Amino acid sequence: MSEYKNRQELESKLVAKVWQDDTFKQQLMNDPKSTITEVGISLPEDIKVGVIEET
Repeated sequence: MSEYKNRQELESKLVAKVWQDDTFKQQLMNDPKSTITEVGISLPEDIKVGVIEET
């Protein structure tokens, strides 16, 4: 996560990508940890990632 200064910046980038790309959104909803890793963000093995969709 070195390219991001903090969690808020990371979340903002992911939300912006979700708004632009429905396929990315579905991937993130179905398998958040793998999807985040695929976009170049390394996460520790023991971390759990969840996604909450706000309406």
